[in-house]
Amino acid sequence: MKNLQPEVPAQMLEEKVEKVPDRTVVTFEYGAFGEEILTYRELFERASRVAAWLRERGVEKGDRVALFLRNYPEFLYAMLGSNMLGAVWVALDPRLIGESLAYPLRDSQSKVVFTTADLLPAIKEAEGFRGEVVYAVKPGMSDLSEEDRKGLEKRGSLTSFSEILDRPFLPVEQQGLPDEPAQIMYTSGTTGNPKGVLWRNRRLDVLVDLLWHYGPDDILYTGLSLSHANAHTVTLIPSLYREIPSVFSVRFTASRIWDICRKYGCTTFSCLGGMIAMIYARPERPDDADHPVRVVVSAGTPAAIWEPFEKRFKVKILEWYGALDGGCVTVKPVGVGPVGSMGRPLDFFTIRIVDEEGNDVPVGQPGELISRPVIGEPKVEYFGKEKESREKTLAGWHRSGDIVRRDEEGWLYFCHRKGEELRKYGEFIQPSLIEKVFCEHPEVREICVYGVPSRGGAPGESDVVAAVATHAETTPDVKAWVSWCRNRLPQSHQPDYFQWVAEIPKTLSQRPLTRLLKADFLAHKGKIYDRRGERWLSFSEGEKGP
Repeated sequence: MKNLQPEVPAQMLEEKVEKVPDRTVVTFEYGAFGEEILTYRELFERASRVAAWLRERGVEKGDRVALFLRNYPEFLYAMLGSNMLGAVWVALDPRLIGESLAYPLRDSQSKVVFTTADLLPAIKEAEGFRGEVVYAVKPGMSDLSEEDRKGLEKRGSLTSFSEILDRPFLPVEQQGLPDEPAQIMYTSGTTGNPKGVLWRNRRLDVLVDLLWHYGPDDILYTGLSLSHANAHTVTLIPSLYREIPSVFSVRFTASRIWDICRKYGCTTFSCLGGMIAMIYARPERPDDADHPVRVVVSAGTPAAIWEPFEKRFKVKILEWYGALDGGCVTVKPVGVGPVGSMGRPLDFFTIRIVDEEGNDVPVGQPGELISRPVIGEPKVEYFGKEKESREKTLAGWHRSGDIVRRDEEGWLYFCHRKGEELRKYGEFIQPSLIEKVFCEHPEVREICVYGVPSRGGAPGESDVVAAVATHAETTPDVKAWVSWCRNRLPQSHQPDYFQWVAEIPKTLSQRPLTRLLKADFLAHKGKIYDRRGERWLSFSEGEKGP
């Protein structure tokens, strides 16, 4: 009998095949285009075919294999197939284009890219990549054009995923070992080029017992991308390791989320705070509370809509906090602790909240969250970046870059990312309060509130901008919007400017990319109005602006 080590995901999968081969474990739903349902056996055999193909192409232990896919079964086949060989799979945000895609491909030195036909043009334009490309054609997609095929073949071989899956099944000898490199996920790169965070083969399903407390009757759902750590820690890993059925959508959908949960009987779903706001902003329906969902596992629920969300949809929110590149994990269990809190740290972390000089701040005062494990030293591994890895855990403490505060009972509250505070008239502004008011407007689909330097020039002061995406494109009636806000918000929280956009740009973790909105605002691009209803024209339209 094989000596399988479940710390290695692919070896855990082989154990499941010996125990429950025909148990359904993962469903990928495609809306009008149907679904794909996988058993442990199907998952293992298809991943094995990928592993055999990779081995023939010379991929060895430690080599990197890029996964540039949305949520399709092929992501799992490539991920687990790479893991069988001890290769390192590299998760790439499927929205990347141009240099934002070329950089992680170069940085990781990936030999192979697995993708889908609709994303091939992005790979074609990624300067510098000369590896092999494997692509799948999924429901609703067209096969690649002859022009794209020729362009890609000039830079390396091009293989259809179906050719690999049609091969005879032959098990491969598993090469991975516990604590060896397994995967790389890239940070969002808000302060420079993204950094690849290296994760090793370890049991992450212990978080089920510490945080999620899923039971045998649960069915998990997420629309978060599999290129994001949340989709793995909250949904995929618990599903595979604990034999809990899970459902994945190709991408997050606020309009269909309850219908999906009804169809598949999902009892819990995972999302991020920005998603909570998008779901809440949907027009109310008589069946809002008619669904099987009991608990929403969320990270970053806006305090202003927490209780209204629970009441409207008749669910409970389990709030937690964690980061891709390590540090402490916190949890606020259902029904425990104050609404708006990100929870308390798990027992095996020691935390401090410090000022710019590294001094502990008083209870109730904001400061940077730093942490270390109770046993051992904090460690972060940025792929190929030893200096940055050391700096992240300077003086034996993990530096989160998040500004938080702590109350008398030890509950933590997220304030903002370091350097992103918003102040007006000497008062710190709560963007979530403004966003809640906008979410209640029947025309609002998405909202992001951010600050720009005050026109008055006061140091550290900001003017407030409300970036709004509506359900239908209309001519903005700014005076009506000003009136809506005036009747619902304190004076200090009144938006100074309104910015109408088609959609709010976001990171993979669904945090609004305020820097892009701000860049458009400062360049006067798009529909931007002040409180008087006067439009700010772009420079190209002939006006200098403020």
